[in-house]
Amino acid sequence: MQGDTFAGIGEYGFLSAKVYPVSVGDSSVTWSVADEDATYLAIVNRQPTSCKFVVLGLPEGETEHVVTVYATSNQTRGVHGKIEITVGKDIHNPNDIYVYGGQYNNDDSTSGGNLNLNLTNGQQVNVDLSKAVGWYEGK
Repeated sequence: MQGDTFAGIGEYGFLSAKVYPVSVGDSSVTWSVADEDATYLAIVNRQPTSCKFVVLGLPEGETEHVVTVYATSNQTRGVHGKIEITVGKDIHNPNDIYVYGGQYNNDDSTSGGNLNLNLTNGQQVNVDLSKAVGWYEGK
């Protein structure tokens, strides 16, 4: 399994899973959240090998919480994977980071490269600019 492992309240994230061996007939999975975490994170778009989730909240008095999401093989009984997602008030999905201020070149010759961010909550994020970066020029 792979995907977003940090998300803030109200933020969305994405996960994907692969069932091995590749020769298996049905490579789809069933997505689920650990029972004790179902109040804090919901799977909102289930696909055969991927899903979208949203963070609903945190346990009372906590600023961070680790939620466990499972992908269970639909073909082979008992085969599953799991991923832990840290959710919190001051945690943000690195795919939803906006950088304000500064200047940019508008001739498309600046695509590619990396942007390293040190967030105030201690997270370090490396953004691959060749993936998808949108520029917004605020007025």
